[in-house]
Amino acid sequence: MSKYPTMRKTFLCLVACSIAATFGCSYKKAAPSGLAQHAEKSEIVADRVSGYMAAKLGGDGGEDKSLASTEQKLIRTASLDLVVNDIQATLNDVGSLASAKGGYVEESSTNGEGQNDFNASMKIRVPAAHLDASLSEIKKLAVRTLRESVQAQDVTRQYVDTEARLRTMRAEEQQYLTILKRASTVKDTVEVTEKLGEIRTEIEQTQAELKSLVLQIDMSLITISFRLRAPAASTAIVWTPRDTVKSSLHDLAQGIADWADVLLSLLIELPLILLWVATIGIAALIIWKPSRFVWRRFRKTQPISQPAASD
Repeated sequence: MSKYPTMRKTFLCLVACSIAATFGCSYKKAAPSGLAQHAEKSEIVADRVSGYMAAKLGGDGGEDKSLASTEQKLIRTASLDLVVNDIQATLNDVGSLASAKGGYVEESSTNGEGQNDFNASMKIRVPAAHLDASLSEIKKLAVRTLRESVQAQDVTRQYVDTEARLRTMRAEEQQYLTILKRASTVKDTVEVTEKLGEIRTEIEQTQAELKSLVLQIDMSLITISFRLRAPAASTAIVWTPRDTVKSSLHDLAQGIADWADVLLSLLIELPLILLWVATIGIAALIIWKPSRFVWRRFRKTQPISQPAASD
């Protein structure tokens, strides 16, 4: 009788273990898709970092190897300060020269009036390979070159870094597209779509940045300032009696007009002038009479000195 309870307990333990194993497998198979999506997104972030570093470092050779394998990228710019005989004609000639070299005018402006104040400025872009030749031809259009400068900026590292970021983001975009195809719930679809929109925005921004960088590398910027040549001083004797007579007659007429204006102003303002004169005269009279009376009284109170008797 004692062994039956023992066998019964053993049977119940086996049944309990089987049920636990069955529920464990079912739970594992029916795990929420959101957790799986979250795990995949975490893997994407890790892949993005590792992919960016791998693209930037260029494999086993490191970043220096990637830079060494990339052609040097330079942004070359130049500036000129020129003295010319005709500003407008020179502006047209420089614009034509830029077009002939395969470039274009980026900006042009004129300022001031008159011979001494008139000046202009222009910005043109020409292919970097034609920068030196373009500078030489532009200087030939001027009477004198006051200032010339050429700068070069090495942007190879920036170019490699931007390309690496762009490749990494495109790979990340493909991973999100793969996840989007496997999304099983509306929530997962919305989340992945949002992430996909964010990465595509970053791709567009990086593409614009790379495009701007490539433009500056391929097309050199030349900034030019123009000023007119000062007219030469004349030493010849110039006598123009006709102009002198005209100027004198004009001055005479102007003088008569000024005299008439003054006389007319006096006639119009004469009542006011007389009123002021009368006011000042009355005030003087009021002050003078009391003063005279006081003075006389003062003189009477003073003792009259007697002259000394003579021997």
